[in-house]
Amino acid sequence: YPRYAISGIESVAHSHQIFLQILTELGIPGITVFLFFLLLLLLYTAGGLQWLHGRPRAELLGCAGALLGALVMGLFDHLWYQHGMLCMFIALSALLCARDWEVA
Repeated sequence: YPRYAISGIESVAHSHQIFLQILTELGIPGITVFLFFLLLLLLYTAGGLQWLHGRPRAELLGCAGALLGALVMGLFDHLWYQHGMLCMFIALSALLCARDWEVA
């Protein structure tokens, strides 16, 4: 593996779970705020699906699926030491919270 690893990856100190990493970096208040954010995000997504009163847009389902996939992957690895992954998570969260999903 060391021959194929990305240069500098061996110096990254992180746990292999997103929730444990947030708990160790930010403590109990940090994990509480993160879980509350995820709960609000779930409620906004469910509200967006009900608000459409019909077939949901593919973009809404795609954003929800991508975030769910990132969180499931976060159970087994910590992805946010790369800034691009954190920016993707924030952008997808913002798209899910948008209320401008129109039925095509």
